[in-house]
Amino acid sequence: MSDVLTTTAPLLCPHAFPITVLANATLTVGRVSVFGSPDLQNGIVACTFAQAPCTKVASVGTGASALVVDGNAVVLDSVVASTNVGLISVGPPPPPPGPLTAS
Repeated sequence: MSDVLTTTAPLLCPHAFPITVLANATLTVGRVSVFGSPDLQNGIVACTFAQAPCTKVASVGTGASALVVDGNAVVLDSVVASTNVGLISVGPPPPPPGPLTAS
């Protein structure tokens, strides 16, 4: 089951760095701002990866308009979206690899 994608959800760029999507979130659910489909599609990305930073949301696909509230499409956290560099992930960063052992 998917939840709505809030503006405070942890988002990761294709390099697994945290990103922030700067967009006008015009919808609220329970006093929390959520992304509507047009909000996310027109978003600018603030990325911390210095070598090839993500700068914008390039596409928003599946999960962008599966839920409609007051006539507005709400983005779910299962959304498939990408930046100008690659796919956006929703969720915490992956854990670091375990200790390396010689074989």
